[in-house]
Amino acid sequence: MMRWDQYFYESAILKIAAGDRLTLQHLNYDEFNQEAMKYAVSVPAEELVKKAIDVRMNIIGTIRDMPEDKKVETYTDADGKEFFIPQYLKAS
Repeated sequence: MMRWDQYFYESAILKIAAGDRLTLQHLNYDEFNQEAMKYAVSVPAEELVKKAIDVRMNIIGTIRDMPEDKKVETYTDADGKEFFIPQYLKAS
């Protein structure tokens, strides 16, 4: 979960906050999850939990600090698909 949060944070949420184009793309879920599992077993559990909390708090803080109009705007990701923060938050 932490790696997905990190991916969405870096490729969508931070980009929106900075006024940059989204680099978010729809990835092969199985491959991404396999890499995430490899990462998860390569670090101590405490570190993984801390990183998961940090990334989630970064997402929350960055969205909270955005102007309201940025929070409700519909954006286009790198695949040409819509990205809408309220929808993302519901799915998280």
